[in-house]
Amino acid sequence: MKFLILAFLILSMIVILKLTIDWFSPARISALMWVFLIIGYHIFATDALYYYGVLWLVLSMIVLAIGEAFGSKILMMPNKFRTTSTQKPLGKISWNLLTIFIALGMLGDLIYLYKNGFNFSSFLSLASFLDMNATIAYNRYSSSIDSSIWITLLFSFSYTATLCGGYLYLYSETRFRKILCYISFLPMVFNVAFTNTKSGIIACIFLFAIGYMVSYLTIYHKAIPLKHKYIIAGIVILFSIFILLGIVMCIRIGDFSKDTIEIVKRKFITYAFGSVQAFDIWYSEYFYQPDFSLGAKTFMGPFALLGLYEREQGVYGNVGNIPSNVFTAYRGIILDYGSFGGIVFVFLAGILGGASHANIKRGSKSMSLKLIYSSTLFFLLHSMFGSPWVYTSFWLVFVVFFLFIAISENKIRVY
Repeated sequence: MKFLILAFLILSMIVILKLTIDWFSPARISALMWVFLIIGYHIFATDALYYYGVLWLVLSMIVLAIGEAFGSKILMMPNKFRTTSTQKPLGKISWNLLTIFIALGMLGDLIYLYKNGFNFSSFLSLASFLDMNATIAYNRYSSSIDSSIWITLLFSFSYTATLCGGYLYLYSETRFRKILCYISFLPMVFNVAFTNTKSGIIACIFLFAIGYMVSYLTIYHKAIPLKHKYIIAGIVILFSIFILLGIVMCIRIGDFSKDTIEIVKRKFITYAFGSVQAFDIWYSEYFYQPDFSLGAKTFMGPFALLGLYEREQGVYGNVGNIPSNVFTAYRGIILDYGSFGGIVFVFLAGILGGASHANIKRGSKSMSLKLIYSSTLFFLLHSMFGSPWVYTSFWLVFVVFFLFIAISENKIRVY
């Protein structure tokens, strides 16, 4: 069974490569991510799968690519756009906004620490730092963290800064501005240092890359050529992420001994690939009847904000003896719309991603298309953890990003 699934996976990837346009295709990027996760699970994990959930994931990848091919060919805007390179410097206001976003993200971190009883002295020794780290991690999982809508708002700028930093990178005319784009990671790195929210830094890496891709398509109207240096850079970045997350997990435990590193290794395999197992077992053994909640679990952020839905700690509770409670975004989609309805949802997402990608590539300057492309791609990448739209912070990120593009391109004047 395992070999048949892997053969089907490879065959599906070949079909998806034929259906999609280039390496900036949301469907192609999503498929590569899931191929990596599924194959990685078989290499590093030992527990057997039922494969019903895995088959649904593979089918959804194919349907996403079909939807993208449909959207990129049918929903083309009628007017012809200029497709020559259009790199123009952005105004000083863009860089001022990025600086403000970084400062607001840092402010959110500092207020968060202060509200929860910590101060600068907590960073003066390793023992006090580890104690603070462990306390905040415990309080976060036990829902006793002192937070507020204002802290959530400020936290969202940690993500917004990296999205805008990635978008501005190609417009950097000086070394200082390039460095400022990298500094956009500072609020989240600081946040990870004292909260251990590993998914936060991964989300920021996704957002920075997506911002870069949007501006690259806008300027050059093509995807980055697949060269050896980019592949090597990608591998280096991937291993750097693994090392960073490993250090963060050691900090949570409280030491860096050989036994701790072995524990972290096992936890890391579960963290990196456990969503494949969790979703597969949930779909195969525990899913019987959809809730037909029509978006309440996929788009939980506004539902919870309006008091229409109460979110569980960690979004979903544990199921059976599965070592992970990360069930991917597709558990929510299937509960909201059913197995078949979930496939339809994925097809529609493919249409949106394909149409926005193709039209930006043709030279469209539409801010709405940039918003659709970036948010669709982020949803697909973040789906390995869960739907990003269950969190109010990510809704705010893309609202602010839309306004940022409008101000940067003088669609909205603030002076």
